[in-house]
Amino acid sequence: MPISPKDAADDCLDRAKQMLCTGCVAGPPADDLRRMALVMGVAALDTYMHALVLTHLSANRAELPKPLQRLAVDFRELTQLAEKVVVAQRRDRTSRPWVQVKNALHRKLLTMTFQAYEDVGTAMAMVGVKKGWEMVAREMGCTPVEIKAALGGLVYRRDQIVHEGDIRRLVRPRAVQRNPIDPEQVKADLDWLGGLIAAIDATA
Repeated sequence: MPISPKDAADDCLDRAKQMLCTGCVAGPPADDLRRMALVMGVAALDTYMHALVLTHLSANRAELPKPLQRLAVDFRELTQLAEKVVVAQRRDRTSRPWVQVKNALHRKLLTMTFQAYEDVGTAMAMVGVKKGWEMVAREMGCTPVEIKAALGGLVYRRDQIVHEGDIRRLVRPRAVQRNPIDPEQVKADLDWLGGLIAAIDATA
């Protein structure tokens, strides 16, 4: 039985929590392990949304939601698909065009990130979930505005780590200073991300 999008996300979250636990006893590098744990936690959401869109395509070929229909794909993908079908027919072989379509979608999704509030909403729309954030908020017992604020803060911290090495922005720094990172806050963030993914999974 193939793994589910939730299985993939849970794997990322488990690895993030392992990094966080290792960081509790690792000495001086502990802060960087905590930073990587937070990055992996946000990656769990991205991983989940990518897998969800691909899984939806496999299960619902006949009725594609409009946001998925409008997804721009490189025209070369279409010509290569057509050529493979023609070659298979000439050789009297069974062609599998849907495998090629799914591969093309996968390559396209790899160029997209589903971490920010708006982007995750787009991914939910791609799998046919209408008013996705309202449904997820009900599942979590909060409001979409609260989810947007919390997720935005996590993505911002993730970007500070990934794009800036978590070095503090100072006007005229005399020495390198890093943003502080609290292990208890990282743990709370990972738990919150796990709850968010579970809520999306319950509505998708």
